[in-house]
Amino acid sequence: MENKETMHKAQERGRRVLHEAFEFIGKAAGTSVEIQRDFLKMQGDLLNALVG
Repeated sequence: MENKETMHKAQERGRRVLHEAFEFIGKAAGTSVEIQRDFLKMQGDLLNALVG
């Protein structure tokens, strides 16, 4: 049970860190549609990897 809680906390922390990083990158990327599309694909891939 303790391992599940630790894993859950690590996943939540990872999601928060990724969200903050994506927010920063999104602001830095500006308004290029291609960059935004690639960024959203990367975000989805990373979140899928986290969720498992």
